[in-house]
Amino acid sequence: MKRGLITPNAFKKWQSGHPWLTAAEIIRKKDLPERPSLVFFGDNWWFCSPKSFLRLRRFGPQQSGWMKNSRLEVITNADQFRAYFGDWLKLHLAKTLETKMAKALKPGDDLVLRWIFSETDLVPGLTVDVFKDTLVCQITTAPVETFWFAIRDLLADAFGEKFGITPRFTLMRNSPARKMEGLEIIDPRAIRRRWPTF
Repeated sequence: MKRGLITPNAFKKWQSGHPWLTAAEIIRKKDLPERPSLVFFGDNWWFCSPKSFLRLRRFGPQQSGWMKNSRLEVITNADQFRAYFGDWLKLHLAKTLETKMAKALKPGDDLVLRWIFSETDLVPGLTVDVFKDTLVCQITTAPVETFWFAIRDLLADAFGEKFGITPRFTLMRNSPARKMEGLEIIDPRAIRRRWPTF
């Protein structure tokens, strides 16, 4: 992470593993992309939300060396995202599902649990709850919205490999946090359909 890009206090936050940096902590804002994207700084990939007070959020593991190609520094569309992060994210989703099931469920319990919880599970702005064969997904950051179709497919792949079925999806875009990202708040009743039709 270049000290000239962020404030000294932000540099300390970054070194300590803090999951996000605010707009006020970015000195050279013009160096960041103007579109929701993933950017590589320091030893981390970050979701960049140009319209949000929380400008950068860590995505993925907090160490270097896991990327396929460290020369790519900005990712701006779902196809790039899938090509670059697909293998890692699918494996991460599968491992996280196994871990959450082991912690939350007893033999005979229905499959009801929180699978992904934003920064806690390394995907900032995405929450995924499992209700048997239905995944209820809440999007609260602009980068997740940008990369949603790739993320959705990876969720379906990981779930399908575990249970042998294609999950149903209910997509929620009604959180007030979306306004801070420059995103619309959408009535969930208008988009409640079976994947992959929305």
